[in-house]
Amino acid sequence: SLPWQGLKARDNREKYEKIGQKKRHVRIDDLCAGFPDAFARYVAYTRRLAFEEEPDYAMCKNMFREVLRAQDPNEPFDWQRPVNAV
Repeated sequence: SLPWQGLKARDNREKYEKIGQKKRHVRIDDLCAGFPDAFARYVAYTRRLAFEEEPDYAMCKNMFREVLRAQDPNEPFDWQRPVNAV
């Protein structure tokens, strides 16, 4: 689950404000705990982007390609497993 799931609010406006605050203040290490380092690097990179800035899509793709290369080739991905096995 994500830290901003299940936040209570009086209305949608307040709920989205709370979600935004939580997203801005959650520590990357906490958010990405248990995941490969590429996830934390990706979140840190995207947080540094200005709103109008064009992301370096090739760099982002390469971060996750590294993760795929490090995987055991015999281990199926989550989406390759039967639904009840995930």
